[in-house]
Amino acid sequence: MKKILITLSALFMLAGCTSDQDSVDPKMELLVKENTLLQDKLDERPPLNADQLRETMNLSLKAFAAMAEKDYEYLESIADSNVTINKDTSSFQFEDGYIQDFLQTINFSKLEYRFHNLENDIITVGYAEMPAEYHFEFILKDDQILLHSFLTN
Repeated sequence: MKKILITLSALFMLAGCTSDQDSVDPKMELLVKENTLLQDKLDERPPLNADQLRETMNLSLKAFAAMAEKDYEYLESIADSNVTINKDTSSFQFEDGYIQDFLQTINFSKLEYRFHNLENDIITVGYAEMPAEYHFEFILKDDQILLHSFLTN
């Protein structure tokens, strides 16, 4: 969306700066075509429905608490098949080899919700507890929403 706004802003600025209104700049035509393609892509994306939004918010907030409480059973119950819960190190291990330690504490009064995004059956939920950011990725599988990834900086 930011790309579209930047492109449109650039187009308006460029249009206002040209002295010869009859000539068409090939770069301008290319930008207009690119903008149209990006808009079409945005229009094709399926919207995140209310149930998916509510469920992924609930799952992520419960996962925060489960990590702090070391509730391995809950975390295993929401994990996709690519996620292994390591009880010895209190961490997630993902199929690609990435390891993410559990959060030890979370201050819910300082936790900020940032975004939701749906792309290719992956719903990403973003939070921040400054200066840290947290991203949960959930995958839609067989009418279930499962934890697919958890990233933090």
